[in-house]
Amino acid sequence: MSRITDVWAVIPRGTDEPRDWRAGEALGHILVVVENDAGLRGFGVGGGGSAGIQVIGSVLREVVVGRDPRDVEAIWQAMYRATHHFGRKGLAIMALSGIDLAIWDLLGKQENRPVYDLLGGLRHEEVPVYASLGATVATRSSAATATSSCTCRPSTRARTRSSRWCGPVASRSGRASRSTSTRR
Repeated sequence: MSRITDVWAVIPRGTDEPRDWRAGEALGHILVVVENDAGLRGFGVGGGGSAGIQVIGSVLREVVVGRDPRDVEAIWQAMYRATHHFGRKGLAIMALSGIDLAIWDLLGKQENRPVYDLLGGLRHEEVPVYASLGATVATRSSAATATSSCTCRPSTRARTRSSRWCGPVASRSGRASRSTSTRR
C-alpha cells in the first residue's frame, strides 16, 4: 500500500506563458505536486497564487501526507473540512482542487492506468474543444505516438463574446476530426 509522503506547490514560470487573466500574481495558477513513498509524483493545476501555496503548505499538506492516494474521496472530504472555515468557495477550493488533480495523476501513474479509466472508462471517441478569450487551436502531431494535441494561440480573428468550436480533436485512435461551427 502506497502512502503520500509530500505535497507542495509553486507558481510556474516560463518564457512564453500567458498572463493570468483572473488576477495576475495574486490569484494566479499554481502547480501542485503530490509525491508517494515510491518516489512517483502526480501533478495538478490549482489556483490562488502565493496565497494558495500558503494554504497548501500550512493547512492541506498535513491533511494529505500519510494518506493512501486510493482514498481520493476521503482525502477530498478531509481537505474540505480542514478549509471549511475559509468559506465554501474561492481561494481554499482553488488550492484544494490542485491537490485533488495531482492525487488523481499520481494514482494513474501508480496503477499504470489513464485517469479517464480510473474514473469509469472512455465515454466518447471524440470530444469537441473550443477556444475562448481570443484563442484558436493549432495542431502538433507526433509520429512516434500517433496522437494529436491541441494548444491555444492568440488570434485576432476570434470574437470575445462567443466561443468558436474548433479542432482538430484527436480520438483515442489518434485519428483527427474537425469541427468549426460557432456556438452562441
